[in-house]
Amino acid sequence: FPEGTRSGGRHMSAFHSAAFHLAWRAQVPIVPLCIAGNEHIPRRGSLWMEPGVILLHKLKEWTPEQFGSKTSYALKNRIRDAMAAELASMDKELESC
Repeated sequence: FPEGTRSGGRHMSAFHSAAFHLAWRAQVPIVPLCIAGNEHIPRRGSLWMEPGVILLHKLKEWTPEQFGSKTSYALKNRIRDAMAAELASMDKELESC
């Protein structure tokens, strides 16, 4: 998880660079997963589970060939932008649930 923790809301926190740097150096694929709806299951600080809807979307794989000459920082930002766009559509989907 590039944020290092769950954000506690329906927004993404800043991504840490380590996972992207490792993937870039090792030339291994990155498969982004977007998770929405889990911000209250369970609520922060609570051990009590409540019913809810959680969506999980798998985005297209980013292969080392697609990394090209991008730095790990640029790669992180491109993937974050793709995930932000997907999460926006997931928010609309959650509102209809």
